[in-house]
Amino acid sequence: GGLYREYFKANLKKNVFKSWHYEKKYLFKCIVFLISFMSVCYLLMDTWRSINISIPKPYNKMSPSNQFLTIASQITLNSDQIQLLYTLANQDMDWDLVLKKSNTHAVSQLIYFSLKKHNLLSIVPKEVESKWQQAYWKTAMHNQSLQMQWRQVQKHIPFDCILLKGMALSKLLYPSIGIRSMGDIDLLVPKEKVAGLWKKLLPEFESTTSEKSEVYSRNSSHLPPLIKRGLTLELHWNISRGNQFSYLLPALWREALVLENNIYALSYDFMLLHLCIHFAKHYQKQVGLRMLCDINEWVLKYKKQIQWNQIQAYCENDKDLKSALQLTLSFTHSLLQTPIPSYFIKEGDFSMEQLEQGAGLSPLQSNWQNIKQLDSMADKVEYIYRFFYPDKKHILWRYGADKNKPIWRLRFQYWKEMLGRLHNAK
Repeated sequence: GGLYREYFKANLKKNVFKSWHYEKKYLFKCIVFLISFMSVCYLLMDTWRSINISIPKPYNKMSPSNQFLTIASQITLNSDQIQLLYTLANQDMDWDLVLKKSNTHAVSQLIYFSLKKHNLLSIVPKEVESKWQQAYWKTAMHNQSLQMQWRQVQKHIPFDCILLKGMALSKLLYPSIGIRSMGDIDLLVPKEKVAGLWKKLLPEFESTTSEKSEVYSRNSSHLPPLIKRGLTLELHWNISRGNQFSYLLPALWREALVLENNIYALSYDFMLLHLCIHFAKHYQKQVGLRMLCDINEWVLKYKKQIQWNQIQAYCENDKDLKSALQLTLSFTHSLLQTPIPSYFIKEGDFSMEQLEQGAGLSPLQSNWQNIKQLDSMADKVEYIYRFFYPDKKHILWRYGADKNKPIWRLRFQYWKEMLGRLHNAK
């Protein structure tokens, strides 16, 4: 022991005078080894977890609250569905749970519209009706404001673009502006023009980060969001992450539907494809019943225009696309009884409980797929670093710029949320 201590002291003195170049190299190797070791461990955990998830679970019969939720979240109801809602409402219904679930799944507005349309508001307690009514009118005012701001932005767009998701659905699908909430506006732009349009619109907006420094702007499908007085605009060049499914873009642009002037919407087939891809992308992260309601209403309204054979042909040549559609359409068929061809339905647990289970996964698990799709080690390291220590602009964008609240408090709020999600995922 004494000899070892003398040897250690001697070498410790020698190491102090080693060159900074050697220390940097040694430190870099340690960091790379640590990150690699953690990544391998997490990959093994993720693989084990995926094996457990893939084991079929017995289908749980839908609870009264979930039954009421899935039936009422449809614009058109038949006589059997209306009678079932009456029956469910006369049972010992947990209305607080129904209200909480409707808010979590962002379908309060849709439920209010549907119940009012079918003269069913009398079957729910007045307090619940009042909450749903407030959500409906609040969404209507917010969406109207978004549309007004969008018309101003539209003047600065000199070439053809395609509206995606919420804004397009508000024009093509839903009969009232208050039915579906919208968080932002997504615009599909030709890849060779997206950077130029982003720079052109930047003086009219604010941005979370610079275009070059943001990791996801190189590996995602859109540039950093542009923000202006409550309006968030995202410019996309693809309908999925990176170059995934980019081979569909020529047909997608060719078949786009004209909305007004140089603004288009996705065709009937590609709108369905994009909604399914979007659900599958966010599955086990932040999905809700609202995404499935969009698909259900789209299939029912445009059942004559949707070419299922063409969609199946795309899936035959792309197993990832097939997997995304089968996952999404199986959930839609199981929960909302949407008429879907058997090719797109697979066996498994597609209950409401399984849908809700994904929202409780840890942020580490939900970001693992993002890390795996980054190209270089430098991007992976930057992504991990910014996940645990986001930059100031992102924090201010996430929580709002408050001069009376120092940045370190907002960072603690961010870490508190991450720890809360980790705890809830256990």
